[in-house]
Amino acid sequence: MDRFSQHDYFRPSPEQIEAFIAHYFEFKPRKNGRELVICNPFDGDVDYHFNVSKVKGVCHDWHGDDGWAGPPSPRSGKRNTSFVRFVQLFLRCSYRDAIRVICDLSGDAVPSLRGHRGTAGRPGASEAQEKPLVALPGLSERLVGSSQPTAARTILRWLSTRGVDRTAVERYDIHHAGMDVVWPYYELGALVYWQTRNMLNKRFAFPDEVLYGVGKSQFLYNFDHIEPVDDLYIAESIFCCHTLVHQCLATGGADMTPQQAQKVQLLRPTCVVLTPDNDAAGLRSIVHNAELLAARGLPVYYSIPPYLNYDLDGLKLVSKDWNEIGQYVTGFASHAVWNLMATGVTLYTAAARWRLLEQARQLDSKRTKALDLSVVSRD
Repeated sequence: MDRFSQHDYFRPSPEQIEAFIAHYFEFKPRKNGRELVICNPFDGDVDYHFNVSKVKGVCHDWHGDDGWAGPPSPRSGKRNTSFVRFVQLFLRCSYRDAIRVICDLSGDAVPSLRGHRGTAGRPGASEAQEKPLVALPGLSERLVGSSQPTAARTILRWLSTRGVDRTAVERYDIHHAGMDVVWPYYELGALVYWQTRNMLNKRFAFPDEVLYGVGKSQFLYNFDHIEPVDDLYIAESIFCCHTLVHQCLATGGADMTPQQAQKVQLLRPTCVVLTPDNDAAGLRSIVHNAELLAARGLPVYYSIPPYLNYDLDGLKLVSKDWNEIGQYVTGFASHAVWNLMATGVTLYTAAARWRLLEQARQLDSKRTKALDLSVVSRD
């Protein structure tokens, strides 16, 4: 099987790892060359505390991996410290672009990977070679480096209040057209879809389905940044996806479609954690999505945003989704939302199905405005 196909996942060879490290870093060999030690590029390290195993294809900072690898999986308690993940973070690129750079630097061919529009100017990246399925909206341009600096600065400030900083804007290739924010969807390096939202009036727009023959239900936002064969998290909205960040996709709605579930299956996740909004539609979507995914043999968990109060312009409000918690409750403090999500991870079972549907009925009856997870038992 072609190791670069969407049905398999990539394991860099010791030679590929050493070629990449030698290109970008000064290093010291360790354990007869089986390991390479470099200065951690994420924290100003100058004493060679970052270890790269050529044999295992994983990295480790001797001062701790929480500063670069992100939060641990709530299911396994382990962080993703793979070498490919390290390359993604170092180059601020997608999973597939990371593979391309690794292969290019070692002189290996990458037969089934295509270029990524979002990698312009990055070392080792190349331009897209195939025609995209759709075209971005007219007058679209990247936010960073925009020819409309006033509009771009305003949008960048607004995005930062929603937890999307400049680094994320560059990494996810976020564009704008005037005051419309444009989020491109990429799959295997090709532009396949987009979504816009006007910053001023919350107006959304999507590609013309009649003109292009594609619809939102066919795609998942952030597909190209997901590392296969790892835990996978699925949110409803793009903003919630950006809030949880790590291994997270957005469906663009509460209920997944069979096409979206099939694409999840292609990533061969070790498990799927559904992270919906805390409303009746969100609770019912857990049942719908879990059964769609379980039918494909995938272990399914879920985590619902907890009942948290906050004040906004004198109003007493209750949190509904993960981005809202980040924006108004935690201030997007490092891993704070993720830790809340991890605390609530629950295995989907027949008992959970009954309970979720009953809670959705309660929300429909307006007997409660939000689900208080402090009284929900765990399976």
